[in-house]
Amino acid sequence: MFAKARGGREGIPQGYALGGDAGNINCSFSFKTRSLPCLSELHSIFYPNGIKVIPQNIYEMLTPVAGLAHLIMGDGGARPRGLQICTNCYSAQDTID
Repeated sequence: MFAKARGGREGIPQGYALGGDAGNINCSFSFKTRSLPCLSELHSIFYPNGIKVIPQNIYEMLTPVAGLAHLIMGDGGARPRGLQICTNCYSAQDTID
């Protein structure tokens, strides 16, 4: 399936095992996919000059639920008593607006 979607071997997941802390082994997988022009346009909005920002018109682009889902999927995660959204990579101005 992966090779068919990519059109060659580069779409096949590659597995890696690396030594971790306390003798544990950390495993990961990576693969490449095709890019779509619509996603490239979104990337240029959120990463102008290669730096991640929150666009000034974010409220026009996303509904509140979609915006929260985007933040959680990209910069958040589940915690025992709720969820966490990591904003340390954003500027102070981005997190206040």
